[in-house]
Amino acid sequence: MIRKLVSRVAALTLLSTAAVGCGYEVATGQAMGTSWAVTAKCPGALPTAVVAAQFERVEALMSTYDSNSALMRVNADQTGNWIPADVELVDVIAAAKAIARQTDGAFDPTVLPLVLAW
Repeated sequence: MIRKLVSRVAALTLLSTAAVGCGYEVATGQAMGTSWAVTAKCPGALPTAVVAAQFERVEALMSTYDSNSALMRVNADQTGNWIPADVELVDVIAAAKAIARQTDGAFDPTVLPLVLAW
């Protein structure tokens, strides 16, 4: 899933660099407690709003900095009931679990409570 997001941003960037001999344009923003920047060749070619919308969409799904994100709502639920979730979030959680198994727990996607306590 993360690969899909990176692929989308890369595709947008590649499309925006089709012209030759132009300057560069940089789109920046904030997401998930950090900043991001995308650089494209040729001013006016970078679909800044589209790039920003992708970051905002992923943040709304998976941010640990936003208590209203889909991930944090899943984490906060203590009912034990099934919770409807976006397929991208489910895919990322499944990938995190698989990586945890493959690394014998060296990668621990459940570490957030420890991080918050620190």
